[in-house]
Parts: sequence; C-alpha cells; structure tokens
Amino acid sequence: MKTKILCSAAALAFLAGCGLMEVGKTQTVSFTSNVDETGIFDRDGKRVCATPCEIELPRQKNDLYFVAKKAGYVNRPFFLTVVPEKSFFKHMLTSGIIFPLSPATTVDLATGAAYEYAPGKIYLNMIEKGSAEDLKQQETEQEIRRFFMANYEILRLDARVGRGEALDALAQMMNVPENELAHMISKMAGPETGGNELIRLYRRAVTTNR
Repeated sequence: MKTKILCSAAALAFLAGCGLMEVGKTQTVSFTSNVDETGIFDRDGKRVCATPCEIELPRQKNDLYFVAKKAGYVNRPFFLTVVPEKSFFKHMLTSGIIFPLSPATTVDLATGAAYEYAPGKIYLNMIEKGSAEDLKQQETEQEIRRFFMANYEILRLDARVGRGEALDALAQMMNVPENELAHMISKMAGPETGGNELIRLYRRAVTTNR
C-alpha cells in the first residue's frame, strides 16, 4: 500500500509538470484590425508590432496591457487576460489528486506554464477621430458616468450580491459581463475614481468588439 501511494504521488508530480513540456514558456498571440498597420504598443510605450502581426509573449500570471495606435484614429487600450492553461489543470484533475505544492507543479506555476492569454487572437476595432462612431462613443461614456454617479450607492449594494437592476442596466450599457462589473465596483474607493475606472473598462471592451 505504501508503495502504491508513493507511485501515485510520483505520477502526479510528473503529470503536473507536463504543462511546461506541452506548452512551453511562451505563447503566440496574433493581432488584426479593421485598419492595417495599426501599431501595438506595450505598457512602456514600446511598439511591438503593426497589424496584422503575431508576437511571442512569455507566459505569466499577470494580465498584459497594450494600446493600439494609428494616426488619425482614437487610441484603443486593451488587456490580454490571463486564464488557467487547459492542459495543466487537465492533468491535475485526471490524476484524481490535488497536490498543488509538488515540485513539478511549482515549476509550472513559476514559469507561467500553468497560464495562457485569452483570447490568443485579438481583433482591434479602430475608429477615426471626429467620426460619428467616435462621437457616439464619447456620448456613451458621458451616459455611463452620469448613470454611475447618480446610482453609486445602489450599484455598490448590487455589487455585493452580484446582481440587481442598476447593475444589469450598467452592464448592458457598457457591454461587459455583469460579474466583472460587480467585482470592479465592489473594489472601488469612491465615485470619482470609480467613474474613471468604468470608462477605462468600457474603452477596453469596445476596442476588441467587432
């Protein structure tokens, strides 16, 4: 019996460490847009490529921030969101045992093999400055801010339980998931800074919506 248990633990450690072997330390992410030669810039302002393009990114546990820029067009900020890498957690589940602190698992978590960016293909919707679409977005941003300021306390209550009429209305207005919006509102320090956070979230959402 003791031998069997030791073998199971060893097999689990091997399976949990398979993430690094299967997916590696990097991931290929592609960018396309409705306007070719749109520049993709990282958080430090460095241009990493121009659409359509692909880049190799190191896997890690933190989201990555980018801005899409093109002369004559509105800057479009967006995030590459980190999610659990499928094969890593598949090995953990199929093994029948959860053993998160095994050496192999620790390696995958430390190297980033346990995570992936989603989506791996990004479409960027660029809009011309001063266009009807640009003006419409500015109008929507003002509506979002007004609604948020007028219903701040109600939204805070809705966010605590994860649902409510005001929360649902704002989520539809911003075209973002209600649970994501509730999480953001629950963490806000106040209405002024919260309004700015909502506008940034809305801009990220419309950037990658076709």
